Amino acid sequence: MIQGEFKRRIKDAKTLAKLSEYPDTEYWLGYQDGLSRLFEYGSEATDAEHEASMLVSNDMDGTSKMRVFGYQTGFEGKGIGEAITFLHVVMAPSMLGKGKKKNLSQISLDARKRNAQKAGRPRKS
Repeated sequence: MIQGEFKRRIKDAKTLAKLSEYPDTEYWLGYQDGLSRLFEYGSEATDAEHEASMLVSNDMDGTSKMRVFGYQTGFEGKGIGEAITFLHVVMAPSMLGKGKKKNLSQISLDARKRNAQKAGRPRKS
């Protein structure tokens, strides 16, 4: 990948991070870190930090897992389209857990409620 393609993907990921709601924002931040590490453009991560960023444990909360999955996606060199597909087709259902049935619009509604609570705004039903 040439530097121009790298910059375009980083710019797209930054835009998606700004437009996304929790926890998708963490995925896009991780994606940028992984992409930077892959192409070593401005990546200051050590080898130990890289190894830690590639591992997911059951002890991690959802936010940390999203960041790791984003890092892995970026480090694999996947384009923005592939990353979006992975996030919404693979990640969203797996983050729900077994036995729970929600569609993506319900996930988005739940995320908006959490974001509103974090910002101190009243929660809408």
